[in-house]
Amino acid sequence: MNLPVLHDIEEFRHLHRLAAWDILPPRYAYIRRSVLAIKQKYSAMTRSQKSTLQIVAQQFSSMEEIVELSLSTRQPPDDVAGLNRTLSEQGDKLNAILTVIQGKIGV
Repeated sequence: MNLPVLHDIEEFRHLHRLAAWDILPPRYAYIRRSVLAIKQKYSAMTRSQKSTLQIVAQQFSSMEEIVELSLSTRQPPDDVAGLNRTLSEQGDKLNAILTVIQGKIGV
């Protein structure tokens, strides 16, 4: 169940360290769309879970914007460690929700 999304989030940290900025914006958009699809697909989620998923999606949109700006200025983002920290935090939130969903549907 959408575990490739979690794998992709983990891969982002590696891509940040490699400074592979030009390939990241579409990947951020993919994760954002995937998170929103999870939010729509599982109607039995609590309001809190849905709100958390919305925040996760917004964080990926913000990170995409940061990377797009850095590409336009040809400068790396100012706080790569901060981007990685955000990735970890949002990945953990998404993993927690997916674990609960899996438990409810018996996956």
